Amino acid sequence: MPTFTYAAGHTVAADVRNVFSGIDGALLNTARLTVSLLEASEGADLSAAKGQKVLESVAAGFNKVVEGRKEIMTAHRALTVIKGESNLSVVDYGCLGSGPLASAADVPVSAA
Repeated sequence: MPTFTYAAGHTVAADVRNVFSGIDGALLNTARLTVSLLEASEGADLSAAKGQKVLESVAAGFNKVVEGRKEIMTAHRALTVIKGESNLSVVDYGCLGSGPLASAADVPVSAA
């Protein structure tokens, strides 16, 4: 059985929260950038082709961040399994939101 200190578990839990916060912040900022680019392009005499390239790049970056978030969720699930098999199995460090370990299919659309 893995044996961890309470402090180590607390640090990992805090870091997981920080990672999700950072990723979600990046997604928000990218969405804002997209809006700003569209607003700035209006009336700027920017060709559709040049604007399209920028939008495609921003959208691709956004999608990669979403995929990265999914991988962090997978890592979080694995960490939860490890914690459950360790001496910290009874320790509750708290969950993010209303349960980040639920799959997207488990969460009603109205709760999202």
